[in-house]
Amino acid sequence: NPISKGFSYAQAAIAPAAATQRWTYTVPAAKKFVLQFYSNTLLRDSVAGVAARAECYLRYTPSGGSAQFLTFAPTLSNVIGSGQALFAMGTTILASGDQIDGFTQDSSTGGTFIYGNTMQGIEFDA
Repeated sequence: NPISKGFSYAQAAIAPAAATQRWTYTVPAAKKFVLQFYSNTLLRDSVAGVAARAECYLRYTPSGGSAQFLTFAPTLSNVIGSGQALFAMGTTILASGDQIDGFTQDSSTGGTFIYGNTMQGIEFDA
């Protein structure tokens, strides 16, 4: 019984913050997951007093393994409307216990970002 699953975080005017987990997905026992689409976007929507690195990323942790970046979109710009966008399609298969997390982070002093962090796929019996 395949089930379509989607996870998304999309917000505007987000103030600077340490790395913040916006959503998480762990493949359930006796299931697999085909990752079909994922994206990260971040756009500055107000100027910072002091700009620093901002990031939007997906982190993949295989069952029993170490966390690693699946996607990573950084920027150092302080120009309104600047940022990064990453979109990918594919057929990555995740096993039971594998986990993907969506994160955002901004080390600036003041200012805000628009973030978008998305994953779409199909969960099915292993």
